[in-house]
Amino acid sequence: MRALASYLEKLESFRRFSREEFVKEDAVHDLAERYFHLAVESVLDIGNHLIADRGPPKAYKDIFVILSEAQIIPEPLARKLEKWAGFRNILVHNYLEIDHGMPTTSS
Repeated sequence: MRALASYLEKLESFRRFSREEFVKEDAVHDLAERYFHLAVESVLDIGNHLIADRGPPKAYKDIFVILSEAQIIPEPLARKLEKWAGFRNILVHNYLEIDHGMPTTSS
């Protein structure tokens, strides 16, 4: 949990950059991606630990479905974390080119 809190705190520090700076500076968005990746890995590890007695999930997103069905986390949070797991796969496996200038959504 401390690692996750640390990564989230480090991610917060990127708010000081304007969108233009974030998009332009590779070192900035690359480091933000790395901290996001580490934060997601931490959430996945915590989730796996919580559902260990149910057997391994088939996919990372299933961790959050199981947690939601067990009423450990609310369903809206599970949906958001499923998207995090999907983005983690993009980061790790380079499935897609990331558009750093793309606006974010709150969902």
